[in-house]
Amino acid sequence: MEFVLENKYLAPAINFLQGMKLKGTASLARSKMVKLINAKYEEMLADQNLLLNEYGARSDYSKPVSDSNPLEQDEKGAITIQRDKLSEFKTAHTALLNQKTEISGGTYVTHVSDVVEIIDNYAFDHELEGNDAEVYLELHEALTNETEGK
Repeated sequence: MEFVLENKYLAPAINFLQGMKLKGTASLARSKMVKLINAKYEEMLADQNLLLNEYGARSDYSKPVSDSNPLEQDEKGAITIQRDKLSEFKTAHTALLNQKTEISGGTYVTHVSDVVEIIDNYAFDHELEGNDAEVYLELHEALTNETEGK
């Protein structure tokens, strides 16, 4: 099984799927899908941390980020980006979020079609709006494309 989602939809997809109240085999199918998506989300977070280490402000740029040379943080705890590198960081970060990632794994033969049915039934029974509606669309299209072999 393999399908494609943009990185920016990984966390919302996990939240959307985990927010569904499901029982039995539907819950198992959802949990297995969340596990697959979460693995890619962790990879994306590692890539994001590499960008922060590259563009983040620190006291000594001749040394790598470490406990003795940490990244600077603002009062809310967010990493401060070097002012002269802010535009470059935003471009790189946007590219990372828009990057399409292949999600694959051996679960079981009808897993994708089961998840499509689960999210379609959920959408039929619930009014989706905003972020949930957008994530439903992205998941539905990605999974449907996989089942149709596109």
